[in-house]
Amino acid sequence: MKDVLCVLIVAIVSATFCAPTILAGDPQISLTLIGPQAPLKAGSELKVKVILKNLSDGAVGVTNHGPEGPGQYGPYVEVRDAQGSLVPQTEYYRSRQGGQDGSFFTDAVEVGESRESSLIISRLYDMSKPGKYTVQVQRAFGKTVIKSNTIAVTVTK
Repeated sequence: MKDVLCVLIVAIVSATFCAPTILAGDPQISLTLIGPQAPLKAGSELKVKVILKNLSDGAVGVTNHGPEGPGQYGPYVEVRDAQGSLVPQTEYYRSRQGGQDGSFFTDAVEVGESRESSLIISRLYDMSKPGKYTVQVQRAFGKTVIKSNTIAVTVTK
């Protein structure tokens, strides 16, 4: 019991003094979404780039899903059709929501740094019908929800 207590104390002290300082308040973060400029053919993969930038005055902890987790990124994704209606999620995405499958990792994003990741939107949402769509991602940091810009995507036959 004494050894367990010593190990626990050493772990707490190490984590306190060796870990980067993570802001306790709501961080200033920007999310930028970059998508294809040309129309996509129905059934094509829609892959977008998500750039998260730390605009705060301290490091920000960001937790992400690994490559097998839902959406490979972890933000909430919103896809709407030309009428403004939400587009249905794919079976793949529905089967993985709420689960703890895949891996998770936390990354400290230092002041002024950015992190880029890719997100395969067509893996998450059914965009198989020709038409115009809008895509936006968002993440929660504490009580603050950060939203990206909205991109327009055209799907053709």
